[in-house]
Amino acid sequence: MRWSNIISNYHCSESKGRYTLSIHVYFENKLFIEVIKTEESIIGLIVGVSIGLFVSYYVAGKIRKHHLINLEFLKNLYDRLSNVC
Repeated sequence: MRWSNIISNYHCSESKGRYTLSIHVYFENKLFIEVIKTEESIIGLIVGVSIGLFVSYYVAGKIRKHHLINLEFLKNLYDRLSNVC
């Protein structure tokens, strides 16, 4: 499967008189249900979801760490400013 086939995510196309959500369905020219039944699609979903969850967990940790550093700085700044008076 070519990379350009996968990039066409969530393209709505009319197939057999019905609108279908398609991932690489557009190039297969089949309904979404027919394509999702193949082994390749199931493996792609499992791998994609696993990688997506790992990346989102990693990014959330980085964002949390950044916010905690900023909050610590603001707390320190507040303490220094309130002790000036």
